[in-house]
Amino acid sequence: MCPNYGKPSCCGVFYWLDPETCERGKELLPDMHKRIMRMEDDIYWFNRREKSLKDELFEYKKRENSLESVTMDCKRRERNLEVELINCNRREQHLEMELHSYKLKLREYDQLAKKRHIKCLADLVDLAAVDTFAEVEVDIEMEFEVEADVEGGFPVALACEAVLTAVFLDWELFFAPVALSCEEVLAATVGYLGGFLEVLGPATGADMD
Repeated sequence: MCPNYGKPSCCGVFYWLDPETCERGKELLPDMHKRIMRMEDDIYWFNRREKSLKDELFEYKKRENSLESVTMDCKRRERNLEVELINCNRREQHLEMELHSYKLKLREYDQLAKKRHIKCLADLVDLAAVDTFAEVEVDIEMEFEVEADVEGGFPVALACEAVLTAVFLDWELFFAPVALSCEEVLAATVGYLGGFLEVLGPATGADMD
């Protein structure tokens, strides 16, 4: 056995068999120890890097799962919004139908109102034809100012135009009582009534009673 066996400076095993090889081993051994230490350091850093990558991979998987959950929620919300949009379109169609119905009713009411006003004018004609009335007071709806003649009252044409225009256009009421003779009321009302009947036509109906 080598007499230096167990000492750090010697190889400690085969020196007694092959001194030359042992001497060569003494030269190579420090470099091999350094290489081993470097490899151990590399392994340590590789282990740390591996752990870091595993942690990053775990975080990425967590984010992936979270994004998948968010994606599912977005798709669910998208489906809900599509259903809500369909319902809104149905409601819009229903409201359009109701609006159309209201417009038809409003048009019908307007036609009835025109019939009623024309019938009132016709009744005014009948009233003016009665011999017992020397003159008839008519409330004229005025949106514009007309200067009155103290002796003759308002001109017949302007008076009837104011009455009929206010009746058919629903202007604000500014009542001005004016006294017209039976002949003036009869002539002016019949003329304007006939003109409006020609314009209105089927909208007013043929039967005025």
